[in-house]
Amino acid sequence: MENNWVVLKIGSQAITTDAGEVDLEMVVKLCDQISELHEANYRVALVSSGAVSAGKSIGNMSHPSLAEQQVFSSIGQPKLMKAYEIALEEYDLIPGQVLSEKQNFQNEKNKENLEHYFEAVNQDIFQNIVPIFNENDVMATRELRFTDNDELAKDLAIFLKAEKLIYLTDAPAVCLNYQQRDQAYIRAIKGLEATKEETEKILERQKAENKNNKGRGGIESKILNGVCAAQNGITTHIVNAREERVVSRTMNGENVGTTIYSKSHLTEMESMAV
Repeated sequence: MENNWVVLKIGSQAITTDAGEVDLEMVVKLCDQISELHEANYRVALVSSGAVSAGKSIGNMSHPSLAEQQVFSSIGQPKLMKAYEIALEEYDLIPGQVLSEKQNFQNEKNKENLEHYFEAVNQDIFQNIVPIFNENDVMATRELRFTDNDELAKDLAIFLKAEKLIYLTDAPAVCLNYQQRDQAYIRAIKGLEATKEETEKILERQKAENKNNKGRGGIESKILNGVCAAQNGITTHIVNAREERVVSRTMNGENVGTTIYSKSHLTEMESMAV
């Protein structure tokens, strides 16, 4: 794959309101930044959570079964895609829905199908397509599910050999005390095996946090998947989706959120410092 792909992942907590509806203002802000990346000759693949949460808005159910979550997803996914379609239309961009399963990145035949899809998307006629991924909640069995969409985004970034993976969440960065949103953020993590102990210490702090009540992921998941991406040469950022123009600022090298550096990125920075 061409190395001008950027993978963005936005979580349920960031893309839906407290009432569980799609946050249209957030969708507009995100699509505006996606258009800026396109203008800068990047291609964007978006992994968007929020389908189950948006589906739940039809009725209150605090602990739905897997089958009930599948129903909610089938209701919420069209709502999400409609919101993205309307917002992207302003920039002559078109969303392309891709419902994925874990086996798409494990089974060679399925990986080949995904390769063919992106080969086609890279054609000039499809340059205005924004692939929008979500797990195929309706069809995925418990055994074949991704741990969460953070894992899907990591697998997609590695598959595409993306330049960056950016997790858009509801927290400013990796917080030492997530619930109270302390101002003590870990600005950088080296995603290398040599810093495994450093990473484990961070994860221990994060285990005290409660996962948000909408999605399956959490800060710990983003760190683990970000380290894996970094070990595969992809620098990962964990940023607050609600910060002004946070994607554009991250791409411009501004120090926002948490950065998990790839080895190649670290080598480049070290050579510049000499």
